[in-house]
Amino acid sequence: MNIGILTQPLRNNYGGILQAFALQTTLQRMNHTVWVLNRDYPKISVLRESKVILKNIIKRYVFRRKNTPIIPPYLFLLKEKKEICSKTLEFINLKINRTEVLRSDNELRKAIRKYNIHACIVGSDQVWRPKYSPYMPNFFFNFIRPTENIKRIAFAASFGVDKWEFSEEETILYSTLIKHFDAVSVREKSGITMLEKYLNYHHAKHILDPTLLLEKDSYIQLTKEANEPAHCGEIMLYILDSDVEKNRITDEIAQALNMKTFTTMPDKVLSEETKYDLIACTYPPVTNWLQGFMDAKFIITDSFHGCIFSIIFNKPFIAIGNEERGLERFNSLLDTFELGSRLINISKEREKPIHSLIAEEINWNKVNKIREERKLKAIDFLQRNLSI
Repeated sequence: MNIGILTQPLRNNYGGILQAFALQTTLQRMNHTVWVLNRDYPKISVLRESKVILKNIIKRYVFRRKNTPIIPPYLFLLKEKKEICSKTLEFINLKINRTEVLRSDNELRKAIRKYNIHACIVGSDQVWRPKYSPYMPNFFFNFIRPTENIKRIAFAASFGVDKWEFSEEETILYSTLIKHFDAVSVREKSGITMLEKYLNYHHAKHILDPTLLLEKDSYIQLTKEANEPAHCGEIMLYILDSDVEKNRITDEIAQALNMKTFTTMPDKVLSEETKYDLIACTYPPVTNWLQGFMDAKFIITDSFHGCIFSIIFNKPFIAIGNEERGLERFNSLLDTFELGSRLINISKEREKPIHSLIAEEINWNKVNKIREERKLKAIDFLQRNLSI
């Protein structure tokens, strides 16, 4: 069967890249032919770009909002964007079978015909969160006509949060579109509740993130192929949104464990001030990131997939809740593996001191057993719903 995967644009999000790779690989091992439908944002016109920049200049210099960037990150020149993603794009281009860039409903329809797609799968990395996906109706398959004989499946689709973020008009549209799905599964338990409450859909299943369908040997093989060198350090820091409190927690853990830290993130974040130092803003290769989990003795992360790969590699970790990027994802994942105690929510009073948390041993036998059971259910979900 020819299958098209619809996910968020793949650039420098390690978890997003690897969930697409993992789902593609899982389907290929089932003897399917797979393409990732390369849906991206429409090109921004010069007029629109100029309006945004002018608006930000007014905010910054007239209303004295000094933190307002004159040029927002999403308006950086294509060359600069490609530069900071150059090393992650190497992996994407080598390991993920993508179509040409698709920027509209019409281009998606043409791709469906061109690649003779028999089934479309939407999933998984917050594909149903408006702030992250290019054009949300596409992620409910509005481009597939009801009369077309194409399977529509949601695999571990994620809202990211437990609050409904769609307007009344959007809710009506998506409640209609989801009725044409052949099967729906979500990544967070709260997704089932929201589908029932807002879209009147009552058949969703709770499924693991696709990255958990591959064993660690599959990821280790990727690092071997790339001949990745070992990292210098014992505590891996994978922090997406650094701040004073997270730095304090990191220092406290490092002192308690008496271990050296290392990171797999760029030295600088791309901004108006740093855009002339693109080398420092460039994301390391995907395999460098994976090597970090192999080398680490302990992991500190505010990333959902940072937690997942700590689980895959059976490495002790502390998760720092990242509410802006979706705290519900952490709660659902860690509750599934009975690891809720590993989460620190810095907006709430801590129940246990740091030294108690890091002293708690994880029962990896139990975790791995849960994972194997849930993995089999996820694969069964795909096999049953892709059968002709």
